[in-house]
Amino acid sequence: MKTKRVSEFLTEDEISAILRVPDRRTLQGKRDYALLLLMFSTGLRKAEVCSLRVEHITTYRNQPVVDVMGKGEKHRRVALNRDVLEAVLDYQKTLLPLTPSGGGQYLFYTLGEHGNCTIRPLTHKAVDCLLRRAKKDALITKRITPHTTRHTFATTLLDRGG
Repeated sequence: MKTKRVSEFLTEDEISAILRVPDRRTLQGKRDYALLLLMFSTGLRKAEVCSLRVEHITTYRNQPVVDVMGKGEKHRRVALNRDVLEAVLDYQKTLLPLTPSGGGQYLFYTLGEHGNCTIRPLTHKAVDCLLRRAKKDALITKRITPHTTRHTFATTLLDRGG
């Protein structure tokens, strides 16, 4: 009989430690903070975060939301709390002078060495690297993957009676 692996998730202290890692005075730090906060607060998949575009952030019934085309071409609308929206807008404001003009801009971009913007959409590898670096800098020893952020979101929701 196969043993089922227990889903790993992070505690609130571990999430706080990870969110303290990005230097929010830099473009890369603003991006990393917004990205981490978005993943922990919404449970979005890595592929969903990488494909997000600016126009996917909108409002629905006076609530900020992100419209996502998820796995299996299923549309989801996920509520954003004020902290996430502010972090994303702060990053976007700093990024704006560097992005190509016109619509259809990606929400997050892969940043090159030393934070130089290469104006390429965020890659799956960049998300993996961010989580590895944040885990190391936050001195967390447990295994953390982008999917861990989904489990953390779900567990937090359950703990709060959702």
